[in-house]
Amino acid sequence: MRRFFISFFLFLFLVPVFSQETIIVKNVRGKVEVKLPAQTWQPAKENMTLSKGTMIATGFKSEAVIDLGTSFVTVKPLTRMKLEELLRREDTIQTDIFLDFGKVTAEVKKTEGTKQDFKLKSPVSTAAVRGTIITYDMYSVFVKDGYCDFLNRLNQKRRIAAGEGSFTIGIDLPETTRENKRNTFWVSAVTGEELFPANRGPSATGDIVVVWE
Repeated sequence: MRRFFISFFLFLFLVPVFSQETIIVKNVRGKVEVKLPAQTWQPAKENMTLSKGTMIATGFKSEAVIDLGTSFVTVKPLTRMKLEELLRREDTIQTDIFLDFGKVTAEVKKTEGTKQDFKLKSPVSTAAVRGTIITYDMYSVFVKDGYCDFLNRLNQKRRIAAGEGSFTIGIDLPETTRENKRNTFWVSAVTGEELFPANRGPSATGDIVVVWE
């Protein structure tokens, strides 16, 4: 019996402490809906508490700000995403967000004594954020402040610093372009937003522009 209690207390001491962080809808503009696990779609409301596994969708000219405690995510118009993980493990906060389509802006705060493992993911790419502000739309990323690692589907990556952007179609190595060197632009088919010089984008026989905003 004594050996059992010693083993039990050693188990409690050695196993990392896990806790789910609180997710709150901070701001809603236009048509925004959420789908909590095992529930149907419903209108999002300010101060609504969400949970891991929640899906969020925005309509035309609609937007939502999600408060993740040590980070904020602005869900842009015509976007659908899923909150896959928000977990505190000892001194690390793990955040995983999956983007089905559309665009988000993430602001990840630097907090003393806390490490951020924040990832924006899609079928095409992954942006691993470390205390920064970025805009991400599955195929591309632009870093306003700080830096992030931008990975394609093959886990090949580029380190993207403030004032830089990158693009990948999933199987090519992400390129890096500085904002102040842009002169000729191609346009994201996802967002209709000018991104990088045409000679740095993917090879194509023509351009398709879909303007959603």
